[in-house]
Amino acid sequence: MIRLILRERQQGGEHQQGYEQFQLVFSLAAAPEIDYFTVVLHGLGGIGKSQLAIEYAKKHRLDYTAVLWLNAKTEDTLKQSFAANARRLPEKILSQDVLYGPQNEEALGIILRETKKWLDLPGNNRWLLIYDNVDNPKIPDNKRDKAYDVRSYFPEAHQGSILVTTRWKTLRIGRPLEVAKLSEDEDSISLLEQTSGRNIRQDLGHNDLTKKLDGLPLALATAGGYLGLTGISVSEYLDMYQSSWLKLQKTSPAVLSYEDQTIYSTWNLSYILIRKEDELAAKLLELWAYFDNRDLWYALLKAGEDEAPGWFLDVISTKLAFNSVIGKLQKHALIERLTESDGYSMHHCVHAWVENVLCSTIEDQNMRLALTCVGQAVPVEPQRGDWIIGQRLFPHSERCLHLLRVWSHGSKDSEQIEECVISFFANLGTLCFLQGKRTEAESIYQRALTGYEKALGRDHRSTLETINNLGNLYCDQGKLTEAESMYQRALTGKEKAFGRDHTSTLDTINNLGALYWNQGKLTEAESMYQRALTGYEKAFERDHTSTLDTINNLGVLYRNQGKLTEAESMYQRALAGYGRNPPPKAKSQLDLFYNMGLLYRDLQNSERAKGFFSQAYEGYEKLLGSQNTWTIRASNHLNEISDRQGGSVERD
Repeated sequence: MIRLILRERQQGGEHQQGYEQFQLVFSLAAAPEIDYFTVVLHGLGGIGKSQLAIEYAKKHRLDYTAVLWLNAKTEDTLKQSFAANARRLPEKILSQDVLYGPQNEEALGIILRETKKWLDLPGNNRWLLIYDNVDNPKIPDNKRDKAYDVRSYFPEAHQGSILVTTRWKTLRIGRPLEVAKLSEDEDSISLLEQTSGRNIRQDLGHNDLTKKLDGLPLALATAGGYLGLTGISVSEYLDMYQSSWLKLQKTSPAVLSYEDQTIYSTWNLSYILIRKEDELAAKLLELWAYFDNRDLWYALLKAGEDEAPGWFLDVISTKLAFNSVIGKLQKHALIERLTESDGYSMHHCVHAWVENVLCSTIEDQNMRLALTCVGQAVPVEPQRGDWIIGQRLFPHSERCLHLLRVWSHGSKDSEQIEECVISFFANLGTLCFLQGKRTEAESIYQRALTGYEKALGRDHRSTLETINNLGNLYCDQGKLTEAESMYQRALTGKEKAFGRDHTSTLDTINNLGALYWNQGKLTEAESMYQRALTGYEKAFERDHTSTLDTINNLGVLYRNQGKLTEAESMYQRALAGYGRNPPPKAKSQLDLFYNMGLLYRDLQNSERAKGFFSQAYEGYEKLLGSQNTWTIRASNHLNEISDRQGGSVERD
């Protein structure tokens, strides 16, 4: 409607004679969110925003009649930049007294006004203004003193081009363009060679260095400067980077193209702003030193909510609260959102700064919190995505292990801290087990067991659960004698500590039943399963998952004994129970479908076997993925039945 009204008013009068005296330079200076052909380069400090602007100005200098570089770090530096550039303007724009006299507020005001008037002249539309380092803008997110609105220093005419560089992701005064790190190793090597004056490619460690510095121009330029100054090898530089990061950065020569910025101080301003704006965001930034830099997500932190400090509980209270807090870090370009997951990443160099500048000593509370988050985030039941979660958790577990080696030389006298460390190792053993790293799992479980026995005693629940988990691991490895020893030890301890009918005791009895079945001791297996079933029915409802799983196990046992009628009876009982009370993780029910498929195949009932195998296959594929062993087994059985029926149905 507004567009229609404007057109109606223009019709018949836009080109009429006699209106020249009323013509004004077109200006939308007072209109909100007008881009003025403006591009805003934003990104992490040290990412090369100013350098990119310089390169653009050099490359396209012939496309513009004038290029003015303005230092917009503060309002005062911006005024001084206008004064310096004014001396390049055509003569008669400003008097010599104003240009070369005292640069007081009055003179600076005149220079700014006359410069903008010249930029507003009709036909003067091929200029480029570069407002560099607009890092204290007057926007709602910025609470700093002396913030100013850079738009008040823009020309009013809707012409020309403006380029702004800033760390603020939320500075919305034009088309935003995020400056990313160097993505090609060749670019990183070229920058190292340019700043060092050396042929870096001849050093065997150059690939490791470019990987460590991860495309951050300031870090690469700093490293290049140090390599050029000292003549040391890249490998020596890497060793110092790992062992004495802060000292190395402080003794590195300044990088002229980054003014007064250094790799260890360039993000301090952002940290000060974050701490002033939101203390929770500052604390979360500091906590990140105890995690890996590559992938931090809400569920990982949420796993550590038990006995966490109050500030941390506020951060993870809801997903909305978490997004609000972490958004502060993202706004200041210290982290970025991952596109392939729900996580956030921090550049390796920023992480090194957080570790060495913000968190130079390990704090007990943050160390315990990281151990708890990583340990409690380990999946305990098989479900779709567990393998991926395990892969995401491993870098954090390695980070915790690294810090534990350093922390062990500090003060960790309290029993609470010691128990937290042992619990972390117990959970890490489970993580390794689930990821198929059985050798590592055994070593870690043994370490956790030794710790629990020393700190809590041989009959403590955590000790006995670790023994039980070792039994599971040995059973999976085919070390059935060792597995039986662990199960028997766990069973004796649990019966003594909890009683014969405690659910934890029954879990170990059920595990013993599975072990005896694997050993071919079917009578002993049936005895264990029947004892577990009686206990579960007493402790839980008849349709509880643990009860139904044991019924399913009995069905497997009877089928292997050739007692197909008894097996069918057990399976039908489990099937009815799952129908009334579907298990939350679904894997148990899918195993039942698979086992019933085997039973009806043995009974030569191909249609029923095919139906159950089909349900198992579709469920496994959805829950565990197409490449999982159980999915492939179900698919093979389906194809086998289809082949016998004369109509093969191939499944990948």
